[in-house]
Amino acid sequence: MKSEHAGARMSHHLRTEDPFFSTVTHHKKEELKMQKVGTTIDLVLRTVAVGMPTASIVLGIMNVADLETQVTLLGIGLFTLALASLRKAE
Repeated sequence: MKSEHAGARMSHHLRTEDPFFSTVTHHKKEELKMQKVGTTIDLVLRTVAVGMPTASIVLGIMNVADLETQVTLLGIGLFTLALASLRKAE
């Protein structure tokens, strides 16, 4: 009987959370969340950087877009590539 009561007391002690540990865990979770957001942003920037020149080439081959539109698409692609590069430098 005593051993069961002591075990229950011990498991209760293990369940209590240390405020410092809880704070550290919260900061780690926030840090991981920010890393995931940063990774997603980098992926989107690189995808746009590849997609815009591709769209410009395809539209140029099909003679659908004028030169101004193609240059704008290439500029957007170059801009997003520069942003992705700057984010990696941080």
